[in-house]
Amino acid sequence: MKYSKLRRLIQDGDVALVSGSGLFSVLIRLLTAGTYSHVAVFFWDDNDLFISEVREFSGHRITHASVWLDEQLTIGKHVDFGIAPNRVREIAVAEFIQNRRNTIKRYAYWMLPVVWLSSITGIRIGNNSFVCSHYVQKAWGHKGKSLLPSDFAKLCETLHTITDI
Repeated sequence: MKYSKLRRLIQDGDVALVSGSGLFSVLIRLLTAGTYSHVAVFFWDDNDLFISEVREFSGHRITHASVWLDEQLTIGKHVDFGIAPNRVREIAVAEFIQNRRNTIKRYAYWMLPVVWLSSITGIRIGNNSFVCSHYVQKAWGHKGKSLLPSDFAKLCETLHTITDI
């Protein structure tokens, strides 16, 4: 589905699920046995739609959704749009993200095995270092075991593949 059509459906808290072919993407998918290697969260600021994410090498960043999607699709990544559960839409996702604007968190590769282990054992981890799924989990207000990127796909009400801007 084209982004221009999906844009009308997107609400605060909906997610972009990404699967790439780069080394880190492949390693994350292998380690997590999942379809996706990255997750980011959509939010509205007035009439502008943004993506908020935690990325390797750059930490937390906020980008206009159309620019972000164009970047992902141009380099050949597969991007799905996930409609967040209603309970997520009821919490203050945009407020959470706005409060994070000036708090740059570095992506913590060393946390990947910890998040993976937490997802298997169900033991909740508390840490200020973020990986993408940990960040979106906090934005969603999800308590409990750490979620992996592919876990968000299972929690979403509907998934749509974004094919074009």
